Amino acid sequence: RQEMVQALAGYYGMETESLANRKFPPEAVDAIPQEVAKRYRIMPLSLSGNTLRVAVGDPSDINLVDAIRHVLPHYDIEPVVA
Repeated sequence: RQEMVQALAGYYGMETESLANRKFPPEAVDAIPQEVAKRYRIMPLSLSGNTLRVAVGDPSDINLVDAIRHVLPHYDIEPVVA
């Protein structure tokens, strides 16, 4: 599984991040309404200033980041493959 994640990330020019044993900072979790996280299948990982780092399950969805930016316009979205 990890090899596939690495290959996908490399192909789409994204970083990877493991969700195993990860703690999710409350400020990042609170930045994304639960219905948005479910609809777009994203997981908030960190919030630094206005940069919201999110794990995405499908990096091939070229409209995903634009859709998230539209729904969460106050943040710079930084997607990673998980």
